[in-house]
Amino acid sequence: MLVSLIGSRVGATLTGELTSAGVPAAAAEGLGGAKDAVAMGVAPVTADMPEQLRAAVAEGSRAAFMNGVHTSVLVAGALCVVGALVAVAGCAAPRWRTAPEHGSGQCLLGPDDLPLGCVAGAPAVCELRHQEQAPAALVRAAGVAQPGRGAARVGDLAGQPGVVQQP
Repeated sequence: MLVSLIGSRVGATLTGELTSAGVPAAAAEGLGGAKDAVAMGVAPVTADMPEQLRAAVAEGSRAAFMNGVHTSVLVAGALCVVGALVAVAGCAAPRWRTAPEHGSGQCLLGPDDLPLGCVAGAPAVCELRHQEQAPAALVRAAGVAQPGRGAARVGDLAGQPGVVQQP
């Protein structure tokens, strides 16, 4: 996306920058077709150009290229600010999740963000992924399932022996 912004801005400013640098208007119009090369940082100069014209083309091309770079940097900076604001807004959210069967409709999270008697929800926006743990391979019900209540319990599998792989 940023390269497209550079190319677009170079195309819009190349002829004017070449003229400002001292390239005759007719020659600047002719060199306008080299906007793709200028967007890549290459000045459209040839060995048979007079030295003064070559210097003017190089200077105008550099100015047009820098216009494109400045535009892309401003857009990238704005996107970074928006991303930071979204991250801050997500991290400022309270660290509880609602559960309709509890009186207050809220419940605090215990150690490792395990809900204490509430329905587990999605992780918060600002949680780092390296803090998540993989789910257990086998799950054993700790009680009788009660359909329609929206909650279930999973027993602790830490003290269980491993499962032998069957051929």
